[in-house]
This record gives sequence, structure tokens and C-alpha cells, in this order.
Amino acid sequence: MKDWTELAATSDALVVHVSTGGDDANDGLSPARPRRTIAAGVALLRHGHPDHLRLRRGDVFEGESLGHWKKSGRSARLPMVVSTYGEDPRRPRLLTPADGVWTNGGGGSPATIENLAIVGLSLRPRTYTGGGDVVGVRMLQPGANILIEDCEVSGFSTNLVLQAWDGRLANYSVRRCVISDAYVDHARSGEHAQGLYAYGVDHLLLEENVWDHNGWNELVPGAGADIYSHNLYIDNDCTSVRVRGNVIARAASHGMQLRCGGQVFGNLFLRNSINLSVGMGNTPEPLGVLVECIGNLILDGKDIDERNPRGWGLQVGNVSGGRILYNGILGNRGGTQPDMLTVDGARDLEIADNVIADWGGSVTIAGDAARNRRIVFRRNRIGGRGDAPLVRHVEASTATSAVLRSTGNRFSVARGEPWFEVAGERRTLEQWTALTEDARSRAVDPIGALALGEDLEEFMHHAREQSRVHWDPTHTAFGKIERVRAENFL
Repeated sequence: MKDWTELAATSDALVVHVSTGGDDANDGLSPARPRRTIAAGVALLRHGHPDHLRLRRGDVFEGESLGHWKKSGRSARLPMVVSTYGEDPRRPRLLTPADGVWTNGGGGSPATIENLAIVGLSLRPRTYTGGGDVVGVRMLQPGANILIEDCEVSGFSTNLVLQAWDGRLANYSVRRCVISDAYVDHARSGEHAQGLYAYGVDHLLLEENVWDHNGWNELVPGAGADIYSHNLYIDNDCTSVRVRGNVIARAASHGMQLRCGGQVFGNLFLRNSINLSVGMGNTPEPLGVLVECIGNLILDGKDIDERNPRGWGLQVGNVSGGRILYNGILGNRGGTQPDMLTVDGARDLEIADNVIADWGGSVTIAGDAARNRRIVFRRNRIGGRGDAPLVRHVEASTATSAVLRSTGNRFSVARGEPWFEVAGERRTLEQWTALTEDARSRAVDPIGALALGEDLEEFMHHAREQSRVHWDPTHTAFGKIERVRAENFL
């Protein structure tokens, strides 16, 4: 996995500087002669060139935004760049009057916006209090090769919108950003708040970002959590989605709803109502979506509100193939309707080498052989809590092996059998292994108390401070996953 993207200016690039201490009468071509307003700086950039717009670090641009963006760089390797200059550790902050930056047709915009990098900025709305549709970064114009890196986007109704409009988007990357606290006042807005909404994007990369507390604001009346608001909502019509090394925490509802399927590697999910949902969309049967969910760690859950109890770990559905490997689902405390793992319609799916413990609820396979086929369930460690069965197969006949083949799993719970349920009837381990043609699974001692590291609030405080000038590997997803696995011998 690469580090920060290097975006040095070429010899033929125009480098424009902007500072709140500047003057729009300046040429802007050096830090000593910056322009005053962002609009005056943008005006100097040349469409189709690898020009740079640099905002002075530490400056606060009151009532300014990047506006309706209409300019592209030269190529994917020579993009136009919006970034920063100066030694101040703080990102330049844009307190925007409405959207922070947007692309769409009309207003003199070209047919596509391509080859653009936006790096190192902080975007926050200036006067937004929950009413209306106010977006931090809204990309609607068809285009390709867009990078958003080391940015902080916070407090909009939706922080990022990547949505195909009269053409598709391709090769969009969001890397090492902090995306937080999106919300709407439901009484004054017909919108649903999201950290990210994506639709119609091909080759979408989300890497090592922090997505925190999007979809709700418990301090604003009428802006509480609901079932439609998420940290990440990646809709059906996206392709080749890769989500790697993100911290995804405290969403109103879903930590990530990945309807289109994709690759989900090495992410840390913390105290979301529904931590991770893959598939479950309207891709026509029997096609379904593909999923690779590998090496993620899910810690804790929560309810959406009193009327919507949750606490779900991982759910997959309408899946035509894939792998769920080496994940941990551990330590639910806040979710009062817990479910460890739910599979609701899958074919050719391998579920292996996962550790699920101290969560509550069950591993649930929903549906018979008409809905689920060739699910392999092996070498998992499943530790139960409470009275719920460890594995539950609903709407099924006793021919469970036609749906699911089990082998080499280790099951534990601090109560006597039966531990399993098939078609509403409780079963012992011996009966379960007979139904699944399993000769190798066994009962083991319950998993002891888990060491989950520092307090969540403390971890998230540090995670939200991540930036290029203050990058702490211990407060990344990879760092936290490594510590929890090592401390618990997982």
C-alpha cells in the first residue's frame, strides 16, 4: 500500500498561491505575492494543464469555496492540483457558504472533468444548521482520475457525493481523509445524511480514511439517527470498489452499506448500528454481486434509537460468489438486538478462519437451497453469549448440507447444549455436524475476556487528528487491528 501521493509541479506548470493576507492585484505566482481570494486564484488556472492552486496553511477562508469546478489537468500522471503551502501544521480551512466544491454540466463547464487532485484542505459549512442539501464535495460531471487526499470534510448534510450524472465516473480515489459529522434536521430537510454517497463510479478506491459519526447529530433537535443515514453508502451501480484500511465508526445506521459488492480489506469498524453490509441490493437474481471481505475487525455495536434496536456485525446477501476470511467480530456492548453474521442469499461463498466472540445473537443462514447454495463454513471460532443459538438456519428443511458444508470449526458457549437451530428446532453439536456432513468441528472452552485496547473515545480523538503532518500509525485501522489480534492471540 502506497504512502502519500507525490504531486510535485512540473516545469511548465503555473503555480498559484492564495492567502487571506494577500491581494487579488498580486500575480499570485510566489508565496510572497499571493492572491487574496480563492476565486481569483482559480481564475489563473489553465484548463488542460498541470497547474497548481496552493492555499496557505493555517488560513481560514470565511465564506469561500472552490466553487463550480470547470478545469482538468493534462493527464492522469500530470493532474491539476489544489493543495497547500507554508509551514503551519493546520490545514487551510474553507468555511463555505454552501457546497465546498462541485462539478456539473452547464455554466460553461466542459463535457468532462478529469485529472484533478484536491489535497490537504479542510471544508466545513459556514452557516449550515441542518436544513437543506449542502455537500462538501459533490462530483456529478462525468470524468476520470480524481484524487481527494489528506482532506477534512465535516458537518455538511452529505460530506462527499460521487454520483454519475449524464455519464459515468471512473478512477476516483479518496485517501487518508477525515470525513465526519454529516447530519440533517429531518423536520426541515428531505435529505438523508451520509458521510459518502457513491453511484455510477467505476474503479473506486477508499483507502486509510477515518469515517466517523456521520448521519446524525445528537446535539441538534430533529437531527438524530435514523435507518437511512450512514458513514458510507455505496449504491448498486458502482464497479471495482476497493475499501482498504479505513476506520469506520459510530454511524447513525450502517458503517458501510456496500450494495454493489467489492473488496473490503483490513478495515476497522467501531460501534456502528450495522457495522458492515455487503450486497443486499437489487442486482437481479441470479447474478448477485461478488464480495471479498478479508482481515477486517468489527468491535462493538449500538442501537439506532429506542425504536430501532441494532447491534449487527456483518451481513451479506444477494452474493454470487466470494470469500469472508480472517475477520474478527468482537465485544458488542451497545447493540440490544445483536446478530453476529447473517447470510441472506448467497452462492459459492467461503466463510473461513473468522473469530466471532462476545457479541450475542447468532450466525444466521437465511433461506433454503433455492436461495443459498454451496456455502462453505470452515475453521471459524464462534463464541456465544446468552441464550441465542450459535448458528441458526432459518426457513430450511433438515437437508442443511445442500446449503452449507461445515468443517473444522470450534464452537464455545458458557451454557449447556443445544447450541444450534435448524428450521426453528434446537439441535446439539452432534446433530448439527450430522446435518452438515461435518466430521471435524468440535466444542472448545469459552473465549475469555477480550483485550480491546484503549477507550473508543480516546482512540477516535486521535484518529480524527490524522493528517500528512501528523500521521500516527497506532491510530490507524491497521495499527488497531494488529494490537487487538496480538493481545488476544487471534
